[in-house]
Amino acid sequence: MIVMRNEALSQLSEVIEETGREISVAGRRSRGQLFALIGVTSFVLLAIIASAVASRLAAAGGEAWIRDLPGSRTLIVFGGMLVVGGAFMILRAAISHEEFCRRLDTLCRQLESGQVRSKELTVMDEETGLFNRRFFALRLEDEVSRYCRFNHPLSVVVLGVDDVKALGAETRTGAVEETLRGIGDILRRHSRSIDVIARSGSDEFAVLLVETAKAGALLYAERIRQRVETRRFGHGRAVTVSVGVACLPEDGGPVPEDLFATAEWALAEARSAGRNRVADRDGAVAATGGRRGGWNL
Repeated sequence: MIVMRNEALSQLSEVIEETGREISVAGRRSRGQLFALIGVTSFVLLAIIASAVASRLAAAGGEAWIRDLPGSRTLIVFGGMLVVGGAFMILRAAISHEEFCRRLDTLCRQLESGQVRSKELTVMDEETGLFNRRFFALRLEDEVSRYCRFNHPLSVVVLGVDDVKALGAETRTGAVEETLRGIGDILRRHSRSIDVIARSGSDEFAVLLVETAKAGALLYAERIRQRVETRRFGHGRAVTVSVGVACLPEDGGPVPEDLFATAEWALAEARSAGRNRVADRDGAVAATGGRRGGWNL
């Protein structure tokens, strides 16, 4: 997957560079046409002025020797030809400029699209379509900073697929990938638009629950656990997840790394307690009887 992403980024980089070169070439061509237009226009203006002067001199009474000069008539004819030629050049330059503007607009849109796609690839997990761990870490840092300013609750939920190695060994090729995509779909369907969902490891996911206290985070974690447990995957094998929950302000100081580490520690506790369950910093939470019999979900 990393190789595919690197190849995609390399291809996008080449497209962006090629688009930049095309814009540069088009710009140089446009500047050349502009300079040529300025030169032709200047020459035409000089020819018009010269022909006007020659016409006045040729029409002046008592200056027959001027009227009889062949150069004056030639200059008038030549000036007329330059006027016609200049008008054609101006029209052609205007058409070329319009074509250049359309081409430049197309190239700019292609460049912007390539840059947007490149940015998406740097923050998205290609296999599941979720955010990657790097983006999750950045958002977690932002939300912890916001918590420090406004003291609003914040929760992190980390879930891992139980016994993923056995799943890969006992099922057909591609079953693990299908399972990961299915869990990603469950997370998207049962999360809010403001929540940040990411793939944090090869078989792990992380969810940043904004404005969510511990009670809400535990309910969310249990809901996701149940949805995964009851989902029927195409490979036919039952899949379960273990879930760890960490929250601010209950679970330590406002340090992003510590909060995420606490959620991962809780995930390890859930797996140690028998898998297919939810845990927080204080230990496993039973689905029906509460935390070891004392806290009802």
